[in-house]
Amino acid sequence: MDMDNKKDFSDRLTWLFGHARGSKVGDHRMFNDVNYYDKQEYMDKHKYVVIETPEKNTIMKQHS
Repeated sequence: MDMDNKKDFSDRLTWLFGHARGSKVGDHRMFNDVNYYDKQEYMDKHKYVVIETPEKNTIMKQHS
């Protein structure tokens, strides 16, 4: 998460940074699915992102 974002995700826009572990494999490892968001069809089918933290799980609509 960007250092200027509120840690409770209450900002209007939250920047998340991550890396894809490994190549485009179908096992859905942490951040692996970001590899597929360069295709509009994938974005259309996966409009929401789940953010899991020790405090709570949050469902957010993705934008790019």
